Amino acid sequence: MDKLLVGFRETLSYEKTAAYCREKGLIPRGSRVLLALSGGADSVFALYFLLCFSEEEELTVSAFHLNHMIRGEEADRDEEFCRDLCEGFGVPFTALKRDIPAEAKREMLSEESMGRSARYGYMASVKGEFDRAVTAHHMDDSAESVLMHIIRGSGLSGLRGISPLRDGWIARPLLAVTKREITDTLDSLGAGYVTDSTNESTRYARNRIRLEILPALKRENPKAAEALMRLSEVASDYLDAAEREAGSVGLSREGERLRCSFEGIASLSPPARYALVSIAAKMLGKGTDISYRSVRDLGRLIGSPSTVWRMSLSGVVCERSYSDMLFSLPGRAGKEEQGFSEPLTVPGTTYLPDGGRLVCSFVQKIEKNPGEGMVTFIDYDKIKGLPFARSMREADAFTPVGMKGTKSVRRFFIDRKLPREKRGSFPLVCDGEGVAAIPGMACSERCRVDELTERVLRIRYLSAGEDKNEQ
Repeated sequence: MDKLLVGFRETLSYEKTAAYCREKGLIPRGSRVLLALSGGADSVFALYFLLCFSEEEELTVSAFHLNHMIRGEEADRDEEFCRDLCEGFGVPFTALKRDIPAEAKREMLSEESMGRSARYGYMASVKGEFDRAVTAHHMDDSAESVLMHIIRGSGLSGLRGISPLRDGWIARPLLAVTKREITDTLDSLGAGYVTDSTNESTRYARNRIRLEILPALKRENPKAAEALMRLSEVASDYLDAAEREAGSVGLSREGERLRCSFEGIASLSPPARYALVSIAAKMLGKGTDISYRSVRDLGRLIGSPSTVWRMSLSGVVCERSYSDMLFSLPGRAGKEEQGFSEPLTVPGTTYLPDGGRLVCSFVQKIEKNPGEGMVTFIDYDKIKGLPFARSMREADAFTPVGMKGTKSVRRFFIDRKLPREKRGSFPLVCDGEGVAAIPGMACSERCRVDELTERVLRIRYLSAGEDKNEQ
C-alpha cells in the first residue's frame, strides 16, 4: 500500500490537485478532514490524495460511506470495499446505512436528490468534529453542472458550476483534474475501485449529460471540460465583484420584509443589481435563482419616472415606495402585497399572475369593430416613462375619455358591474402619472387617440383560459 502512495505522489494528477488545493486555500495545514468515500474512482483518488497531502500538511484523515441500499448486493459490496480500503491505510471509517429508495418515495424526491441530502446531512451533523469535509467532485462534474444549468435556463449564477469551497468548509480539491485523468492515474498504479452500475443508465438527467452531451462536446474540443471550467471561474469572478458592489447597499430587515434605499439600488450596475436581488431572496428564505428576465424588467421600472410600483421577481415581491425599495415574499408583508405589478411588454405579451395576459401591438388606427375580447386603444406617445400593468389600489382615480372630472377606479368597476372578486386581479395599464387605461373598458382622457396621434397602441386583455394563440 505504501508503495502505491509513493507512486501516486509522483503523478502529474497529484501535483495538479495539490497545487489547486494550495492556490484556493481549500485545506488549511493541520486540519481534521472527513472524506465522503463511495468506493468509486473519484473518491478513491481523493483518499490517496489526502493521504499523500497529509504528510506535507499534517492532516488527520477520516472517511465515511453511505450505503444507500439502491443496488442491493452491489451496495453492500461497495461498503465492504471502502471498509477494507480504510483499514489497510489505518483511516478511521464510519458506515451509514439508509433506505434511500423508501425515503425518496416518502419525501417525493428523486433517489439521487435524497442520497445527496443524506450525505450532506451527515456531514453537517459532525461538523464540529472536523475542520474540513471533502467530496470527490472533479472537473467533469463541474462542467456537467454548468451544462445542466444552461439547459434549464439558469441565470449567470448557474455558470459558477461547483464551488471549490462550499459553506466555508466542504472542499473539492479534485476540480483541478478531469475524470479521465483520475481513472488513468489509478489504472496506471493498479489501484482498485468499484463501479456504480447506475452510472451507465440514461434514466438520470445528469447521466445523459455525462454520457451523451459532454462526450459530443469533447469530440469538437477535447478540452471542453477545461473550457467550461474557465468559464465557470470567470463567471465566479464577475459574480464576486457584483456581490461586493451590491454590499454597498445595506439591506435592513423589518419583520418579514427587507428595505434598502431606492437611490442605492438604482446606482448599481446590472450585475450588482442581480446580486442584490439574489441576496435578498436568500435572506427571505427563497432560492437564489432569479431569472434574467426579472432583473431586466426591474431595470426598466427603475428607469421609469414612477415613484410607486410593485413587481414580482421570480417569486420575490419588489416594491418601490418613493425613496425606499422593499423586498418580501408574496402575502408575507400585509394585505397590500397581495397585488401585482409587471412591466408592460410593447409590443408583445405581458403575463399576469392569475394566468391572464395583455397583448399589445401597434396599429394604424382605432378599429371600429375589434372583434371579441376586451380591447382598448391609446396614444403611446402620451405615456409618461415606461408603462406597466398592476392591480387596483385604494387611491386610484382617472378621467375616462369624454369625462371632465376624475372618477375612482373602484367606483368605475362598481358602475361597470365588475364582480367584487375580480376587482383585485383586473389589470390597470399605468405610467408615471397614474392610470393610463383599463383594458377593454376605458382609456384615460390624457392618453386618448386624436388626429395628431402617430403611434396607436392596441391593448387586448385576455383572462385566464382564453385562446392562448391570440396575438
